[in-house]
Amino acid sequence: MSKFNKTILIIYSIILAFLIGFLIYKNYFTTKFDYVSTKRLVTVIFASLIAVIKLSTRSTGNRKTLGYYKKFYSETIKDSFADNKKNLKILLKAAQYYNEDKFSTALDLLSSLQSECSTNNERYAVNIFSALINTDTGNTEDAIEIYERMIQMGIADSVIFSNLLNLYKEEGNSQKAYETGLRAIHADPKNVMAYNNFAYFLFNDGNYDEAEEYAKKALEIKSNTIEAITLLYIIYTLENKTEEAELYERKSIANGRSKKVLKEIMDYYLGEDED
Repeated sequence: MSKFNKTILIIYSIILAFLIGFLIYKNYFTTKFDYVSTKRLVTVIFASLIAVIKLSTRSTGNRKTLGYYKKFYSETIKDSFADNKKNLKILLKAAQYYNEDKFSTALDLLSSLQSECSTNNERYAVNIFSALINTDTGNTEDAIEIYERMIQMGIADSVIFSNLLNLYKEEGNSQKAYETGLRAIHADPKNVMAYNNFAYFLFNDGNYDEAEEYAKKALEIKSNTIEAITLLYIIYTLENKTEEAELYERKSIANGRSKKVLKEIMDYYLGEDED
């Protein structure tokens, strides 16, 4: 809650307390009972109570706490600034602003932390948030530069390589994207999303055979990976492999995809317009 809202809440609370006190005094310590004025007073008290309730719940109802972001991004933040609560708060505020699409403010906070980083975990957290913001704002070159710097610092992991694959693909650099996709998998052979991301890159690059191979590897790690299942359905449908396509269509539906969504996906890849 902002300082302004807190001040208004205090004022409303004082007014509410005064009105309730006046109502008690008027009806219990005076001999004359005025129904009309009492009814009006009760109406005012009720309106003030509603205002207090709205103000007290406004921020907590719509805005997550910093503790929420610490937990949500625990794998990214790890033990960053564990001994520096001030810097940890700045990092969490940056994460919060990133989620609220307040990218400029988030980047300013992250920039202020660059010189404060003393561990690889801190460098990782600050840089990956900066790269994600640049990606979301369309600053692809800046995002690539950050990720490449993380590789040079020796703090890149499977997630970094996988994210970088997508950026190289956007830049039209298929060779670098391919090499980076392999590095993502080698960095963490158990990262199912690295396999899945690489498989989709291969598919979109026209390499159906390798896309099929890596989609199946993703399913070896996690058998209900819906993205990989759907990709195999798409590939087999495009290749007119009816039996295989029907198998993965059933698997897609069993794992949450509707027939309508699958049709829309295939209409997109087949270039068919909706009626």
